[in-house]
Amino acid sequence: MLSLIIKKILFGNSNNIEKRVYFWNLAANMLYSLQSAILLLIVTRAGGLSVAGLFSIIYTTTHMFASLGNYNMRNFQVSDAKNIYSYKTYFSSRIVSCILMAIACCIYGVISYDSISNICIVLLFTGYRITDSIEDVYHGYVQKVGRLDVASIARSLRIFIATVAFCVSYVINADLFIATIVLFLSSLLILIVCLMSMFVEYPELNVGFGIDKVIKLLVECMPLCISAFLYNYLVNAPKYAIDRNLSSETQAIFNILFMPIFVINVLSMFIFNPLVADMGKWWNDKELGKLRKSVFKQTIIILVMTISIAIAGYVIGWWMLGIVYNVDLADYKFLLFIMLFFGGIAALANFYSVVVTIMRKQYFIIVAYILASITSFLFIDKIVVKFDIDGAGYAYGFIMSIVLVILMIVTFVGLFFRKENREVS
Repeated sequence: MLSLIIKKILFGNSNNIEKRVYFWNLAANMLYSLQSAILLLIVTRAGGLSVAGLFSIIYTTTHMFASLGNYNMRNFQVSDAKNIYSYKTYFSSRIVSCILMAIACCIYGVISYDSISNICIVLLFTGYRITDSIEDVYHGYVQKVGRLDVASIARSLRIFIATVAFCVSYVINADLFIATIVLFLSSLLILIVCLMSMFVEYPELNVGFGIDKVIKLLVECMPLCISAFLYNYLVNAPKYAIDRNLSSETQAIFNILFMPIFVINVLSMFIFNPLVADMGKWWNDKELGKLRKSVFKQTIIILVMTISIAIAGYVIGWWMLGIVYNVDLADYKFLLFIMLFFGGIAALANFYSVVVTIMRKQYFIIVAYILASITSFLFIDKIVVKFDIDGAGYAYGFIMSIVLVILMIVTFVGLFFRKENREVS
């Protein structure tokens, strides 16, 4: 009965697919980005700043390792217009990457925590991240065949139900371990039900494991995986610097200020995600005029959106966050403004990494993130120690600006100066 209801929700309406794509893609990305804010809100309200600090660092770290699980392969898969790799190869490579992620998270949990309970929380969040990664490869196929709306609805359902389940459990028990069990099991259940419905519509999704071209695909996408891992590390590097040098309470406050950045990230993905397949086609067909126009237009939209949101954050955002989280943030409104602006820088860096991936210049992405990571490693602790929580915000913006500048240069050269990439008559 549940599977029939889910199938009707996913495939029941095929009218106005383009509108459904934009609406549900926005909804899915919004829920994905909102999840950390909602979970942190519940943990902060019911458990206090100290528990919230522990939750934040575990959630952040497993999210960083999730880039190893999904291998940052989605845009590569969707833009594979010539079908160089089969779906079976993409699926099999995802199993391998999820195993690697699970091993990495286990090592992190054992090294970082003495408490068995905390180690188990890390492992449960790892299981949740695996459901994210497995879902992603199925949804990559569905998006490629023109039904991003179906993938987005399924993702929205899973994230929404898992988030609600966690919140209800934590409010009732005030136990992070139990709530994380509920999060993982509910996510797994909805994933299975949604996939059963997709298998009926797309039998080719129901494939077994195979090794054909898996190693080749993993090697080709390795720069994307490493760059995504480094991106997540760089975004969260200030949090780790705070964890090493400041208090758990400061960690919680920084995470509260960091949460609104999701708005810029979500809206930017809403702008460019539905266009990834088209941009891949334009690049392969050498229709560079269309691609240049699209890149320029999306850049301007993200910039205008960023400035608007940053101003709103300075004027009223800090006050609203203070009410929601029951924390006085009056002393942090300028920091919030700066972080929101830098959030736009990070969103642009993410967008340009997608463009560079479409151009199949992904090795330059890893160069950008390695340079930024070296900078972070050398200076971030010193900045945080000297400027406290403000230094964490400034460091975040500086290191993301390095990434953006490099990727913009690569994109510009690829679109305007490479003879082999010019349009042909």
